[in-house]
Amino acid sequence: MDNVDDPRLEPLLAQARKDFSFEDAIRQWAIEKILAADILQDFEASLSDQRQALEAWSKSKQGRREAVKLHAEAEKKLSEKLDAASARGRVAANALHDKPGGSRKKIAVIRGIWASGKYTSRDECAEQECAALDMSYSTARKALRNTPNPPSHRTA
Repeated sequence: MDNVDDPRLEPLLAQARKDFSFEDAIRQWAIEKILAADILQDFEASLSDQRQALEAWSKSKQGRREAVKLHAEAEKKLSEKLDAASARGRVAANALHDKPGGSRKKIAVIRGIWASGKYTSRDECAEQECAALDMSYSTARKALRNTPNPPSHRTA
């Protein structure tokens, strides 16, 4: 896992340096360590439950029923834990996008500029405003997809 030659590492590091403060990075690292430890603990518990299920399976018909029940319970516990981790991840991502100056605010700003009628095309609006909003042209252009034309651009 600690492969420093992985070509995927540098772009992620560059993005993290741009998007996170040192405190944000430390906090995210700590959260990931806790989540990884929790998932590992749950996985180990699941393996233990699976072992018990296999032992019960081999003993009798009743044991096979018990084994199926233990297996289902173990899968349910692990699934719930993964769902909870996913929900925490969604909350963290939304907090990042919703913070002042975050991506959702930038999207709202560029859509407001487009709605003002200042530009005659979405491409021109995205091209002229993306740098001021610290967003890429492609992100700015995507934000303007399916937006209604401003009143000054509508024809009768």
